Amino acid sequence: MKVSVIVTTYNHARYLREALESIRAQTYSADEIIVVDDGSSDHPETVVSEFAGVEIIHQHNQGLSAARDTGLKVARGRYILFLDADDRLTEIAPETLVRRIEAHPDCGFVYGAYRLFGTQPDWRKECALRPIGRDPYQTLLTQNCIGMHGTVLYRRNLLAAIGGFDTALPACEDYDVYLRMAHGHGVSCGPEVLAEYRQHDSNMSSDLARMNKAVRLVLSKQKAIADTNQLWKAARQRGLRYWFDYYGSAQLGRLKAAVQNGSAGWQVILPDRFVHAAFSRSGQPAYRLRSPAPPATPDQRR
Repeated sequence: MKVSVIVTTYNHARYLREALESIRAQTYSADEIIVVDDGSSDHPETVVSEFAGVEIIHQHNQGLSAARDTGLKVARGRYILFLDADDRLTEIAPETLVRRIEAHPDCGFVYGAYRLFGTQPDWRKECALRPIGRDPYQTLLTQNCIGMHGTVLYRRNLLAAIGGFDTALPACEDYDVYLRMAHGHGVSCGPEVLAEYRQHDSNMSSDLARMNKAVRLVLSKQKAIADTNQLWKAARQRGLRYWFDYYGSAQLGRLKAAVQNGSAGWQVILPDRFVHAAFSRSGQPAYRLRSPAPPATPDQRR
């Protein structure tokens, strides 16, 4: 058996059909499709029953990392591709990824480009490939150049050998795996668009404080290894600064937009020059908020 596709879902049954249809529409058919239901209350088994040969595994809610590990433990394919239930594959995904990984026997995983969709019926945005560079581990210490997990194909035995996903992480468990795999194995990539990343209000990545905390935990796990090499050590420090600026700027931008749109009941009083420091080094918000003045009385308005 060559390719196993593992679809994880938690209360995303409304999207699951599209994910499974995208897997079935491939130019290279997956040998095994496994849906892992992480304690959903929206009955994903009803959707799965429409697709012959698709296996579903139910578990109590344990989080995305644990759901992926459940799929990894039962999968039989030589290669593993993970897809979140709210995302989709393009029709060339497994064919392109299998060709690439078999052309690079030193690689623990390979990946490609992706596009965003979902905010409006016809809206699409291509996300250009960010190359992995000559030293994949060094590149990944600086930033997560992969971007979307659905574009990644792993060698199952190597992923299992590093222990799979870290279930203690609140998020960024895919980034953690990339780093641990890249330290001991090669990584290859190509420009083809292989997956579509759905944008909606319940995306985990929209929880900026949670993501900021998680990414710092991931990089802290790499400190001992990175410190053995001056280039890696410097890359890790750049990575910490990059994520600090990225999530801090995003959070403050969101707050400022809310104030400008009149949807926030607070005023941001942090000077613009501190936009990069919306989060403290501990991962907690570092901006200060001030309650707005009460509405004017009729007499005051005159």
